[in-house]
Amino acid sequence: MIRVPRVAIVTIAVLIAVLGALGFRDFTRSPYTGILDNNLIIQAVETSSPNLGSGLAPGDRILAVNGVVPRNLIHYRYLVSANRSLEPLVFTLAREDSTFAAAVRCSPQPTWRISGQFSLLVVGFTFILVGLVVIMKRPDILGILFTLTCFIFSFLMTERPVTSIPLLHIAGELVYDFLFIFLPSVFLHFFLLFPGREIEQGTRRAWMIRYLYIPPVVLSLSTFVIGLWRYAGGAGSYLDGIIGALNALTVIYWGGYVIASLAVFVRTYVVSEKVQRVKFRIVIVGVALGIVPITVLMLVKQFQPTGTAPLRYLWSFFLSFMPISFAYAILKHDAFDLGIVARKSIVYTILVLFFAALYYEFVTALTGELRRIFGAQTPYVTGLAIVLFAIAIVPARSGIQKVVDRAFYKSRKIFKDEVFAFSRRIQYLL
Repeated sequence: MIRVPRVAIVTIAVLIAVLGALGFRDFTRSPYTGILDNNLIIQAVETSSPNLGSGLAPGDRILAVNGVVPRNLIHYRYLVSANRSLEPLVFTLAREDSTFAAAVRCSPQPTWRISGQFSLLVVGFTFILVGLVVIMKRPDILGILFTLTCFIFSFLMTERPVTSIPLLHIAGELVYDFLFIFLPSVFLHFFLLFPGREIEQGTRRAWMIRYLYIPPVVLSLSTFVIGLWRYAGGAGSYLDGIIGALNALTVIYWGGYVIASLAVFVRTYVVSEKVQRVKFRIVIVGVALGIVPITVLMLVKQFQPTGTAPLRYLWSFFLSFMPISFAYAILKHDAFDLGIVARKSIVYTILVLFFAALYYEFVTALTGELRRIFGAQTPYVTGLAIVLFAIAIVPARSGIQKVVDRAFYKSRKIFKDEVFAFSRRIQYLL
């Protein structure tokens, strides 16, 4: 069975959360141009943009910003975001066979854009939190795939901080492309195993898992080479044609794997027993609430790129239903008793309040004694009290947790001890 150190999982979760928070901070400070672009090609100019009516047209290619040629999308984002003074930027653009310069006006980020990015940050944190809950309770391959999917979703939907370091520009692009390409394969792998079924050799699902990661590996290697080539200065219609073909293959791969994931899920639901279908219903509701609103918004944006949907910055919150519903199904399938968790939470809360009161009395008494004897200042006494209290409480933590677990998991503990004893007897007989 695959085991991933929990320290590594928590470290990755914290890293994604910190990067998302710093990225949101930089986003609120960055200028707003209202220019929608894809791969440095202008797609539309928003109706709320300060550049509406400035002559920019869909299809214009961005060649330079203030005379600096962007090496990739992250470098372009830095060139624009670094303009904290909101001075007009000079864009060098290409339209058909001609090039021209255009003054691009900048303004502070609108409230609706900040609200929208904040909602994505909240949803990203929700994915991280749900993934951590599942992996801590179910650290098997299914839990790992679910947590990995949550972490990738969180990374892709949140912003990263702006930096001027060229190495981080190319590294950020390669990491983003890698995770974006591998997300559908991890998603499909999860559905092939959900809700924890054993895959027999020679079956169709075993065959799919064996060759599952070949397409994303090929696409990732191709994207890696193209990204380095472009960053090093490669340009021209030849490279643009390769990038276009690679993007088309990525879209086909994405669509195929997502459709396969849904088909596998439906197939699993159909062949499951009636009792198991009841557990799937919450997943179906969560997927519907998560996908349908965002799909509608994406379709609207496809036909009306400059249009605005009412309260569109709140629509991203619907995505939270997906990880929550799957986490509930996974934990429910693993006989995860929410009543026990609630009771344990109450006990732990009472213990936290008790230790907080104990800490307060300890610090107060220690502060008075040290001030009376040595004349020590309060900040130094507080720091010393924290260190001493931590030294005292850390060894006792495991014992306290065992007492609480024994009180609420007594039957499970007995069952686990019996299983271990039976396992040892089998080993002795062998």
